[in-house]
Amino acid sequence: MDSRHDDADAASQLTAFQPDVVIFDLAVAQPEFAIALWEARPRLLLIGVDLTNGHAFVLSSQSSRLLTMDDLLQVIEG
Repeated sequence: MDSRHDDADAASQLTAFQPDVVIFDLAVAQPEFAIALWEARPRLLLIGVDLTNGHAFVLSSQSSRLLTMDDLLQVIEG
């Protein structure tokens, strides 16, 4: 199956579920995945996590150093 199709299915399911926060792996997800979710739900907090170098990317263009679970919680809480 095409990964773009998988991303579209995941985005559709997440939009239907209406979460407040979505955390995704930057190494796996296509950029279109995050953009489609953000367009569908602009208030959704999207956090892309790169475990290789310990960074998190918040779609609002904020970048945070992610070293521990507490760091991740701080990103979520704002």
